[in-house]
Amino acid sequence: MKRYLWLVCLGCSCIFQYAKGQDPVFSQFYSAPLQINPAFTGNSHGGMMAINYRNQWPSINQAYVTYALSYDQYVPSLNSGFGVFALADDAGRGLLRTYNLTGLYSYRVQ
Repeated sequence: MKRYLWLVCLGCSCIFQYAKGQDPVFSQFYSAPLQINPAFTGNSHGGMMAINYRNQWPSINQAYVTYALSYDQYVPSLNSGFGVFALADDAGRGLLRTYNLTGLYSYRVQ
């Protein structure tokens, strides 16, 4: 009985939860710090902006094209970092498109 209950719970969680594949990976991953770890938000004392572009397998007519844009800023009076991350992923010349806009927040602990 426990086995069936476990399978039912697992099945319901798969049905009701938004399933998603792997995030796009940039060859220079360190140039997209907010995609690696949201805790990097506000890591520097000034504002930081990152723009990334990936064109995987360019000999195939636009097989995978990915754009990413991020900005984050440290606010000393709040001891916090705020940021925004935008991602556009196009696979198969528009067959599968994903757009993502994320707000980020981090608090700096001594």
